[in-house]
Amino acid sequence: MSTRVVHLELGREEPLPFVPEHYSSLRVLARLDGVPIGAVTVPRRRSPVPAGRLREELAASFAERIWEERLVESATCGFGPPAASLSISVVVCTRERADLLDGCLAALAEQDYPFFEVIVVDNAPVGDAVRRVAARHDVRYVVEPRAGLDLARNRGLASSSGEIVAFTDDDARPDRGWLASIAAGFSSPDVHAVTGLVAAAELETHAQHLFEDAYGGMGKGFRTRVHSRRGRAMKFAPNTLGTGCNMAFRREALTEIGGFDPALDVGTVTGGGGDLDALQRILETGNAVVYRPDALVSHLHRRTVKQLRRQIFDNGRAYSAVLTAAFLRARGLDRARVVYAYLRWLGSWHLRRFVKRLLGRERFPLRLIAAETVGAPCGPVVYALARRRVRRVDGQGE
Repeated sequence: MSTRVVHLELGREEPLPFVPEHYSSLRVLARLDGVPIGAVTVPRRRSPVPAGRLREELAASFAERIWEERLVESATCGFGPPAASLSISVVVCTRERADLLDGCLAALAEQDYPFFEVIVVDNAPVGDAVRRVAARHDVRYVVEPRAGLDLARNRGLASSSGEIVAFTDDDARPDRGWLASIAAGFSSPDVHAVTGLVAAAELETHAQHLFEDAYGGMGKGFRTRVHSRRGRAMKFAPNTLGTGCNMAFRREALTEIGGFDPALDVGTVTGGGGDLDALQRILETGNAVVYRPDALVSHLHRRTVKQLRRQIFDNGRAYSAVLTAAFLRARGLDRARVVYAYLRWLGSWHLRRFVKRLLGRERFPLRLIAAETVGAPCGPVVYALARRRVRRVDGQGE
């Protein structure tokens, strides 16, 4: 079962892209003046649906969201600095995936934002394929010789010159307006990080359908959200803030919190979580993280169930490691809040899915639910091991 992913602008008369016959359905990402407002799956019919008719059906389905979007646009007209007033450094970390990197850099070359640079960080390279791709796209190329995604991110941060440092991945395809929306998110000096919507770039395989539709994908919804601790108790739910292939920080703010934790993410025994940890620490400083659905990135999900199972296991141990790091930073009542967040995550995410699966009301396979649940208790142990390794390496480098 394959689904063709298409984007449809409701405000303009544009034809639907050609859809080959082997696709059984369409995943339509509806947009209003470029802003994603919702997604629907449309079964493929014998006779093609005219684009105008499909627009009418989608407009009726998303009438409330369209009204909200127009109301917000009207209420905020004229507020904030021009979107093109900030310089941005885009950091793309990669390791032996030159073919995927080529697609990401091609998408970045199409950005409609005037002031940005692109930095490719080649992590522990064993060949020169990544360097050649970077040279072909005429972007900056730097090397981080030590394996680890957060080490590579920190190398990119150190090499950056922009007021804003944005991060995306080699398997991500930023939308043409991505950087303009990122810049607009920093209209207030209290905003120290901006994240955006991550949509599926393709739904060609069973594993991709499982991740996007049954697991929940990477998206955080179609409404702008402001995350802040001001006036309320500290929340420890970094999974709600954003994801690493679509995040941006004020460079000074990210530097002040020490950059990314090298004991987290791919390349360490924690398997991930460096992005969520950095966003969580921004909140802990008392500043805001803004989520904007118009800052859109499309992501190439894992294509096989084997790859997906490993990713889900890594998600379990990584999120647990992130909460472990938060617990070690917390003081007083905040430590109890971290423990509550961990127990709530185990109950509402893992146990609930097990029960729903047994009742036949959960599409995500039991073996994949189990993979993440097995990874969940590993967090404190793997984070301790990773921190010990970081201290040992730092000691050897002195």
